[in-house]
Amino acid sequence: MKTETTILTVKFFANLRQPAGVHEAKIEVPSGLTIGQFKLELIKTFPKLENNMSVAMASINHVYSEEHVIVPDGALIALFPPVSGG
Repeated sequence: MKTETTILTVKFFANLRQPAGVHEAKIEVPSGLTIGQFKLELIKTFPKLENNMSVAMASINHVYSEEHVIVPDGALIALFPPVSGG
């Protein structure tokens, strides 16, 4: 049985761009992943991001999302470093 896949667009912001080496990428991943699972898949393509993924914030189609949220097929994922205020 073949696993369904989807292509997601990923945008990297701030200090995530340098380890990724790009500001945007299209990634083929299994359908139905949560944000947390997607981050693990992303490390396979961009291993230099491993140290950043545990704290990176994510949005799905311009809406901030938590780790348990399922990523819809064809979504735009934006990844940000943690933000602090002052």
